[in-house]
Order: sequence, then C-alpha cells, then structure tokens
Amino acid sequence: MTGFCTNNAVLRFALLLGLLNAMAAGEKEPFSTRKYFFGEGPEISDISNITWAHAVNSIAELEKALNDDTMMLEADISLGTVHGSEQVVPIMAHPPANTSDLSFEVFINRIIRAVDGGAKKGAKLDFKDIKTVEPCLQMLKQLKRKKKISFPVWLNADILPGPVNSTDEPVNATEFLSLASEYSPSSMLSLGWKTNFGCHVRGKYEKSQILEMIEVVGQFNPQVPPTFPVRAGLAAESVEELLLLIATVPGSTLTLWASASDPVDMNNLQDLIDTINTKNLYIDLPFDLIDGPGNNCKESPVVIQNDTNVDNSIVPQDDAVPGGISVNSAMPLLLVALVALIFGCSF
Repeated sequence: MTGFCTNNAVLRFALLLGLLNAMAAGEKEPFSTRKYFFGEGPEISDISNITWAHAVNSIAELEKALNDDTMMLEADISLGTVHGSEQVVPIMAHPPANTSDLSFEVFINRIIRAVDGGAKKGAKLDFKDIKTVEPCLQMLKQLKRKKKISFPVWLNADILPGPVNSTDEPVNATEFLSLASEYSPSSMLSLGWKTNFGCHVRGKYEKSQILEMIEVVGQFNPQVPPTFPVRAGLAAESVEELLLLIATVPGSTLTLWASASDPVDMNNLQDLIDTINTKNLYIDLPFDLIDGPGNNCKESPVVIQNDTNVDNSIVPQDDAVPGGISVNSAMPLLLVALVALIFGCSF
C-alpha cells in the first residue's frame, strides 16, 4: 500500500473537512458581492443573477458600463502605454494590445466616482501579466486605506495550465497569491486555468487539474473564499470534478464563462447548473450561447482526454442538501476520502 499511496496529510484533511462541511452546513456565504448587490434578505441567494460587462478596456466601454444596468465590470490589465504618453504603466487592454486610452488608475478612480454618486458597480480585474499585479494592488491598498473602495473588487488570473493540453503560459500562481495576500486580502480571488478549447478540441477538467488547484489554494488559505472561473463547454463534461473542487474549498463558488463561438452541450451544462446550484454559481455567458442550441461547429470535434480514469457519469439530483451538493454525489467522495485517510493515500 505504501508504494501506491503517498502522504499528503494537508490535502486529505482539507478534502475530508470540506466534504463534511458541504454536506452538513451547505453553502458558506462568499464575500460581500451578493449582499452588496442584493441586500440581506433570503432572496439574495441566487448569485447567478449578477450581470456582467466584458472587456471594459476603453473610456467609451467604461462609460457605457457605468451608465447601464450591468453590475460587474470585467476588464483586462496589461503593461503598456496610454495614448499620448511613453510611460509604461498598467493599462486596460487585452494582449497583444499594448496601448489604450484607459489606464488602471483612471479606470478604478472612475468606478469610485460612479459608486460615490449612487451607482452599484463591482470590478473584476483580469491580470494578464504578473508584472501588473503589484503596482495595481499597491494602488488598491492605498485606496482602501483611504476608504475609497466600497464595492466588490475581484482579482482574476489564470494561474494553472488546464484543458485541453493548454500550452499558454499561466500567471505565476505563487507570486500572484502572495501579492494578493499581502496587499488585498479582503478581495475576492478568481482563480482559473489556461484552456485550449473549440470546435476541433474537446475535453474536460481532469481530476489532476482540480487537485492541483486545491493544493495551490490550500497553501495560501485565502481570507475570502475564492471563485473558480470554468469554461462552460469543458465544465459541462466535468460535474464530478467540479463538485469535488467546491466541496473541498469551503465557501468557494464557480463562475461559468464562455467565448461566443464555444461548442457547448447545453443539456450537460444544465445538469451542471442544477447540480452545483445557482447559490454557488456565477453565470457569465454570452446571450447567444445561453439562448442558442449550443452547437456552433459544422464538423465533428477531435476529442482529447488525458485522464482515462475519470467517471463521466452525471450526478443524480435527488436527496440534495443545502448549497446544491447532493448526498448521492458527495457520499462516494466522502468514502474515498475516508479510505485514503485510513490507508495514508493522497489524491
């Protein structure tokens, strides 16, 4: 047995404790995002109703989002120059763009002014370059010290390689989490994987990728339970794996996202939503993906799956406990954790 098992007491304990917490107590309230937008009543539980603006990377897009009904403003942060300047600073731009009419400093201060004027807005900062993280978080820390930040601020980065055999370089996980812990521990972390997915590449989140994320998060133990952004087409095939993730990281949530052209099995996606429960699920999907048939491909995909030991079955919906974790889905995981605990196995 010792040849088969390796010791990782922290991971075993986190898995067992997380599953017990999920089954016994259900969902743990994540941060203040839902309360900020919906208040204190019981009707606030459905965080899937939060709405999103994407790629708010210009003054025009920022003004549009600040003056409509959008709740969360997602914007990309890169290193570059603002029009008319040669100074390299954090700007709002998606690579490969390295110039913009909007710096991070102007972006965050414009949201502050809008919120001070009565708007209800939050910001999701998508860091594309580790070099942008520290200067932006230093600025956030100063603004928080002056009590200027009175709205949700999410810190997002793809910190691990993910499906399907993604070769894109992730943001350094250790450095990103260390800086977030140092400068902005009260911010919601949004921690994702680099993905490779489309009409000719299909797959899922593998158990090994889930466990790697669990281990990384466990090393830093964020003050605020994180959310995990997962690509809808991959997530729809990964119900068991994602149940394991949110059961193991107490209070965590998922954020569903997709590109408009992504092929998605809408039936499987609905199964995921029903199983995870919208209390634990932010839904940030294109309208045409939500309303469409979910099959934007004319040709059959190339299916790539590395982890052949993953059970692809859909979790039954009966006997659900609070927070969306069903007894039928959590119990096998709990039994596995108990066996591993007894025999000293890691996952």
